[in-house]
Amino acid sequence: MQFKEIIGQRELIQKLTGMALSGRVSHAQLFLSYQGNQKLALAIAYGQFLNCKNKQILSKPNADGLLADSCGTCPSCVKFQKLAHPDLHFFFPNNKTGSMKESDSSDYMDDWRKMVLEHHAEFSLNQWYDAIGLGNSQGYINKRDVDNVIKALTYKNFEAPTKIIILWMVEKFYHDISTRLLKVLEEPSDGTVFLLISENSNQIPATILSRTQLVRVPKLSDDIIQNYLQDRYEISAEEAANIAVQAKGNLLEAETIVARTDEDNFNHTNFVDWMRICLKVETPKMDEFSRKMRDLGRERLKLFLNHALDKVRWTVMINYQNTDQVLVSPEERAFLTKFSPYIHSNNLIKFTTEIEKAIYHVERNANGHLVMLDLSIILAGLLQKKSS
Repeated sequence: MQFKEIIGQRELIQKLTGMALSGRVSHAQLFLSYQGNQKLALAIAYGQFLNCKNKQILSKPNADGLLADSCGTCPSCVKFQKLAHPDLHFFFPNNKTGSMKESDSSDYMDDWRKMVLEHHAEFSLNQWYDAIGLGNSQGYINKRDVDNVIKALTYKNFEAPTKIIILWMVEKFYHDISTRLLKVLEEPSDGTVFLLISENSNQIPATILSRTQLVRVPKLSDDIIQNYLQDRYEISAEEAANIAVQAKGNLLEAETIVARTDEDNFNHTNFVDWMRICLKVETPKMDEFSRKMRDLGRERLKLFLNHALDKVRWTVMINYQNTDQVLVSPEERAFLTKFSPYIHSNNLIKFTTEIEKAIYHVERNANGHLVMLDLSIILAGLLQKKSS
């Protein structure tokens, strides 16, 4: 991975490349940030840059805003970009699955490479757990992993001047296993650089923190995320800007929002239609709408009803002038503002209780048409109530 592939973080990249070119590379660095800020991508690109045989060094920033980058074409870079360099080692949270009696990172290396390459090195811990089938189990960097780290340090570098050891989510060390790494973190073998990655420094032992150089990875700016979304997903500037604000500097969250945008638009349109039908107490249209929602299937109907609950909560926030917490599109905000007078202290609790009850019945395979029709009639009555 080259630095030019990374979203934002140009100032930090300049610092990293500057330290590398001046020979001031700490042997143990901790990349720390919130989720969705490119820290894994930075670590991989940094390792590739350190070992590149034909570094690109410029006198002024290029079109990608960089003064230096790896070439991407030398034998070392080619192997790094495939995550298959013999001097590149990954360790990450894992656990046994199926008939496995024990596990370590090597058991999931093919899954790891696929995940990193397909997601451009930006994914959550839960996404990783889902990818390797952990279900509700927790993953850990365990004793076998630590033993394998130490073993890797006993071997001479195969071909690269710098052996790169990337430890992803170091807050997931199993109990006090991390203490076994202290000596090698403090005095690693020559030509070795540890790149630790974390989202929660409070869960990292102080002994580990004291042996690493902290590299704080800042949140991405709204402008960076907006431009990225426009380029990759070809959405309007207004929509991209709105999503960027909602994401709060988290690229992963921004992409998640984009992925659910179509479903949200569908749910919003149907919520608006539903509330208008209920306000006018149009019983035939209630029946027609209820049949339509039944045909969505149980899971999508549940999603729609949960979406309706969110809309009611946001309406309450608007009523209480707490609009900063209402993270919706301008179109949705306009509707909710007009709708807000109909949700008040005289019907709010009953309104939400009835929707929650409907979700409960849908989960238990009740007839979706009857559930929605009954709910529509009840909500229509509640919307006629006046506020005190």
